[in-house]
Amino acid sequence: MNRKSRNNKVPKKSQMTLPSYQEDLQSFFNSMEDFLWVIDFSGKILRVNAIVLQRLGYTEEEIIGMDVLNMHPDERREEVLTVMEEILSGKRNACFIPLQTKSGKSIPVETKIKKGRWSNQDVLFGISHDITNRLRATKTLARREAILEALSVAAEEFIREATATNESVQKGIESLGLATNVSKVYIFKNHRAHEGHIYSHLQNEWVAEGVTSQLKNPELQNFSFEAIGMQRWEEILIQGCTVKGHFHDFPEQEQRLLANHDIQSILTIPVFVKQKWWGFLVFAHCLQKYDWSQAEIDALKTAAAIYGAFIERQNADRALRENEKKYRTTLNSTTVGFYRTTPGGEILWANNALIDMLGYTSFEEMKPRNLEDDYFAPRYSRALFKQRIEECGEVIGFEYPWQRKDGSEIYITENAKAIRDENGKTLYYEGTIIDITTLKKAESELKENKDFVDSLLENIPDMLFVKDAKNLRFVRLNKAGEDLLGFTEKDLLGKNDYDFFPKEEADFFTSKDKETIARNQINDIPEEIIQTRFKGQRILHTKKFPIMDENGKPLYLLGISEDITERIAMEKGLQKSENMLKEAQRIAHLGNWELDLTTNKLYWSDEIYRIFDLQPQEFAATYEAFLEAIHPEDRDRVNIAYTESLKDKKPYQIEHRLLLRNDQIKYVIEQCATYYDESDTPIRSVGTVQDITNRKLTELQLSQLSQAIDKSPVAIILTNSVGNIEYVNPKFTELTGYTLEEILGKNPRFLKTGKTSREEYKKMWETILNGDIWQGQFFNRKKNGETYWENDTIGPILNENGQIRNFISFKQDVTKQKKLEEEQQIIEAQLRRSQKMETIGVLAGGIAHDFNNILSPILGYADMLKFDLPKNSTYLDDLDHIIKGAKRARDLVQQILTFSRLNDQQRKPTSLQIIVNEALKLLRASLPTTIKIQLNVNTELDFILANATAIHQVIMNLCTNAAHAMRQTGGILTVQLESIELDADLKRQHPHLQQQKYIKLCVSDTGKGISPEIIEKIFDPFFTTKGVGEGTGLGLSVVHGIVVNHNGEITVDSMPGKGTQFNVYLPAIEDRNEKDFTPPDIFMGNGERILVVDDEEEIVLLCEKMLSRFGYQISGTTRSTEALDLFKSNPQDFDLVITDLTMPNMTGLDLSKEITAIREDIPIILISGYSEQFSPEKHTELGIRKIVMKPLVIDEINAVIRDALNLKER
Repeated sequence: MNRKSRNNKVPKKSQMTLPSYQEDLQSFFNSMEDFLWVIDFSGKILRVNAIVLQRLGYTEEEIIGMDVLNMHPDERREEVLTVMEEILSGKRNACFIPLQTKSGKSIPVETKIKKGRWSNQDVLFGISHDITNRLRATKTLARREAILEALSVAAEEFIREATATNESVQKGIESLGLATNVSKVYIFKNHRAHEGHIYSHLQNEWVAEGVTSQLKNPELQNFSFEAIGMQRWEEILIQGCTVKGHFHDFPEQEQRLLANHDIQSILTIPVFVKQKWWGFLVFAHCLQKYDWSQAEIDALKTAAAIYGAFIERQNADRALRENEKKYRTTLNSTTVGFYRTTPGGEILWANNALIDMLGYTSFEEMKPRNLEDDYFAPRYSRALFKQRIEECGEVIGFEYPWQRKDGSEIYITENAKAIRDENGKTLYYEGTIIDITTLKKAESELKENKDFVDSLLENIPDMLFVKDAKNLRFVRLNKAGEDLLGFTEKDLLGKNDYDFFPKEEADFFTSKDKETIARNQINDIPEEIIQTRFKGQRILHTKKFPIMDENGKPLYLLGISEDITERIAMEKGLQKSENMLKEAQRIAHLGNWELDLTTNKLYWSDEIYRIFDLQPQEFAATYEAFLEAIHPEDRDRVNIAYTESLKDKKPYQIEHRLLLRNDQIKYVIEQCATYYDESDTPIRSVGTVQDITNRKLTELQLSQLSQAIDKSPVAIILTNSVGNIEYVNPKFTELTGYTLEEILGKNPRFLKTGKTSREEYKKMWETILNGDIWQGQFFNRKKNGETYWENDTIGPILNENGQIRNFISFKQDVTKQKKLEEEQQIIEAQLRRSQKMETIGVLAGGIAHDFNNILSPILGYADMLKFDLPKNSTYLDDLDHIIKGAKRARDLVQQILTFSRLNDQQRKPTSLQIIVNEALKLLRASLPTTIKIQLNVNTELDFILANATAIHQVIMNLCTNAAHAMRQTGGILTVQLESIELDADLKRQHPHLQQQKYIKLCVSDTGKGISPEIIEKIFDPFFTTKGVGEGTGLGLSVVHGIVVNHNGEITVDSMPGKGTQFNVYLPAIEDRNEKDFTPPDIFMGNGERILVVDDEEEIVLLCEKMLSRFGYQISGTTRSTEALDLFKSNPQDFDLVITDLTMPNMTGLDLSKEITAIREDIPIILISGYSEQFSPEKHTELGIRKIVMKPLVIDEINAVIRDALNLKER
């Protein structure tokens, strides 16, 4: 069709409605398999096709309006901006930047971009083509090319000459070793001992630099696979299969042998000589794991075949040399006759062979005869022989008949020379005689055979032709060929196809000729069209054969062509009726179908509808609808079988399952054949479907149910080769609760709990598909919902061809044993954590006092300075930063003390829900809108005995961490409260929990989750996964310390990609007598005199300046003994004593004891860098009214002093 006619068929815009035009355009847009984009110049996505949404995982609402940068990996986005600028400036129109799916997966693409107009604005049109397969193919091709190049070197070394030395073999395997980048290449040779066992020894070796040679290792000389526990290898290799895999893919016994040679990955390929297992090649990696591609394996199999051919050729050459030696010995003694005669014919000497040849018993009997008179046949003369030998000095290959003693004739060939003296006179003739009577007879028979063959070839009904292999010119054409083509043999001789046939036909004939010669094998051409001289166009079935010389070089091409024109015509006429007849004959037992590949219309017989349990009106008659009725696990396999048959043009038969609408499973056998038109385009597929469900069940019951398996103490599962259950024994039903009828045809994955990783399942499948036994553990679920642990041993069952027929699994319940092991691990982990906390507690107590002493002057003087400055001072902000930093340091010390359980805080009945509500109120203001907060309260019992501030810190810390995990992707932060009863299972997991009722606080997020190796260290102090400056590493360790200090427990559950949940268990109480804490007002003093003692001079000076501001009179000292002397001198002059806890010579507690012994009613305030645990009764005995933690803050110390003085007055 020309351009003009095509354009005439495109409707004008005025002739089309806009909706239909847009619908057609969008339909075309979405039918494209490449990624299509419309983007404005700012990078905003305006329109995409369906494949973009499908492959990248976005909805249309999500992607429209999105910045195109978000479609690419973070590390490539700068490059995207650069490309955009170059495209807009017209400098480029394509790039190779990968796309990124919503889940983060990268897709390599080639993108082409062009400017244009869309919806009245300037836009960029982009089309991205997935190049994943191209990149993978390029990498695989490069490695395959390296191996093929090495194969060329190996082939040259192995086969260039029959007497190739060991050095040649070494060069060959060295080239293979370097090309495959392996550490070692071994050649092992087999021999069979007298008892029948096969033994192997290392014959040749190449090792990479730095790898130890094993050529003299006695373990690799004269060993048997059975003796070293590798009988499996012998069974695989002798079948012509390879042994390959990583170190951990092999059974333990085989791993030990591989470990002895530092092998991480191995490929073993058998070598066959004359179809017998001669030995094997080994390619081994010692430094890395490596997965061999099929292309590499096929190439290295070729190397093994080349080496096998080399061995076979060496053996043949060796035998040939031995035969030649024997032949020469025989020739010299028996076969060839030797003689010496005078020129006149007198016999001077003859060997036994000549005597026997002429029928005599001894030389004496033969000697009287004269060659010139008595041996030549009557019709021949010796004169010609003598003339030639005298003229030339020798005769070569002189043939004529001789007479034997008995008068019979033999044909001989004679080589002779004249022996002359120094003057040229003939002394005698010396020569050899060979009896060629048999050869002459064979030549006669050969001529007769040639005449017979020529007659046969001339009279066969099919065309026969011969061409020379070099120029493809005709050298022979039989009578049938002359009749078919309309040309005589003389017409064709010396000419080629282009001299007689149309160019298209001549091109086809010539390409097939060259293909036949290049492949050196028969080329069967089912149909080819040829234009004859008188009979028009004919259809031929042609077979072409290469004819080689003794060196394997092509000499001729022989072709035989059968004229099948009439047969084809008959077949086309009969094909439809014959197919319908065959289908009708089958309907009695199975259903038939027909698929029109040009319309995708599918026809089913009534029997198939019955098998599929469908009504015609319920079935969309397409190939896709047929696939939907196939069991999901078999669907791909059936589809592949059909598509491969289309490609290979071969019928197929396959057994698979159907999954009916009522979840019933049926087994069927399907057969299919496809028909093609003259251009090899598939046009129609026909097939049958046979229901074999009952037969399948009967076969399973007959072949697999036995008394031994039924009574086995372990559970047994038997599956087919794709893992679908065919049989389970009663022990399995007892263990899981499932019967065979419930699970027949299903995959055992219904037992999964999700606790076993995909990697473990992948490793299991790789092991058993490789023919090995896999052993491991699964955490599975019973039919009633209970979970259990099982030890599982799974192995393949092979058929007579060595292919996997079934898998069998032996399962043993080890739940009790596993629980005991887990409990032991929990106890050990808790012990280690306790020891770690105790050690860090000692460290915390040591640093807290000194650190708070340092902070006290900083915070105190800053507070006083802020108090003194006017409200409009420019220094107030600076002071606020100083105070804020000092308080942060104070809080950090407080966290260390809380974490180390050195700081027990006051507890009272507290509503956990109130604290949660208060914490969430603070959080909502600081969290981004992408994070939603959800609170679930499922209990009325929410009172605990706790320090509200500490619990508030726990909630804030856990929620902040949860929000941090979702800061980039957003999500839901869920806080849940519920009351629980302590049961035996929970108590076993957490032995520290002793009370009966607990409040369970759950804080969960939908973030990226925590890996198992991090969970083990998550409560360790100073451990953090946040970046530098984002955390101290004390948050969760402090939380853990607070919870344990409240007689509770905290646990964490998380899976990468699934989010995290922290569970806090706190003892519940019934007493709800909650007292609200109201901070006291700040009061000025009335001249009360206070004795201050601290071994830090800065603390004393701070207290003097600080408390003087509130109207107190201060007497300060840095020595506790001096303070006691001051108090003793006049006890009534002091209204209050403030003393440090830790001082030299006399501690604060000892000083308090001495002072109260002098004056019992004096109030004492104890200050310390940390608070040790001692009872309120002890406080009272020593007169201690309050304990204040350093660093000192003006408002706090003032309130404590006022409270202590008020208590004194009361």
